[in-house]
Amino acid sequence: EKMVEYDIPAMVHVSTSCNCAFHTTGAHYLNADTTAFMQCLTSDLFSDFPTLRFVIPHGGGAVPYHWGRFRGLAQEMKKPLLKDHLLNNIFFDTCVYHQPGIDLLT
Repeated sequence: EKMVEYDIPAMVHVSTSCNCAFHTTGAHYLNADTTAFMQCLTSDLFSDFPTLRFVIPHGGGAVPYHWGRFRGLAQEMKKPLLKDHLLNNIFFDTCVYHQPGIDLLT
């Protein structure tokens, strides 16, 4: 509630994996960023807190590249359109370490 009261966005950034089968930067970060988005998609968090804002780093994991899949999942779950359900509240940074990836995001 304080984040909403003070109008402060939060960056959802994962930490290292405890499972050595998941390379921290090559697999875990990308998957966890995508998972954070999916958890928001399946929730009604932004209905309860419409001004709450999250930044998902590193381009949002796989989200921007698989937008159609997430759009279909939202539709299947009877959620609002993604642009209405999440895009006023979730943002992706462009820290993907590669100009073509940055270009694709923007």
